Amino acid sequence: MADPRPVRIPRRPAERPRRTPSDDADRRFWDSEGGGSTDYEENRAGSARAYRMFGLYGVALIAILALFVAEAASSSDPGIASSGEVYGLLVVLTVVLAAVGAGITVLRAPRGAAFGADGVLVTDRLGRRRRWPAPPRLKTHVLQRYAGGILMGDPTELVEFSDGEGHRASYLVGRGFFDRLAPAP
Repeated sequence: MADPRPVRIPRRPAERPRRTPSDDADRRFWDSEGGGSTDYEENRAGSARAYRMFGLYGVALIAILALFVAEAASSSDPGIASSGEVYGLLVVLTVVLAAVGAGITVLRAPRGAAFGADGVLVTDRLGRRRRWPAPPRLKTHVLQRYAGGILMGDPTELVEFSDGEGHRASYLVGRGFFDRLAPAP
């Protein structure tokens, strides 16, 4: 019997994800050099308020964690005071609460938006882009207005978008950020 020899199995190269026509349209809409919108605006006021609120929330979480750790360490029950599981559970709970707080504050404030004649392209905090149609198909509703101040900076508002097809999103932005979307009288 002959010695076995290696057999080469040809493989196709991995397929690259294909761009869809909507990706190209978003890219053209976004890229001002490609004939798209030149009206990109950063969401400075909404981002600043979101980071400041999350900072205050984080300080409060750390203070509460410190109080619980001190309470556990000074417990008369030696099983609680010397248990690593108690301290680990407190830290895990604090991390979970911090993630929920980030979702409520920081992730709700978009990075910015590009405004065009046919709608608006909003870039969220994670870099995803979402295209919304122009009014009157796009309905905007101010859910909450927040006053400015020394601690919170410029006035902001929480604006809800709805496109009439069941898609909704709410964005924390500076006051008047989306005013240019108002339909012409």
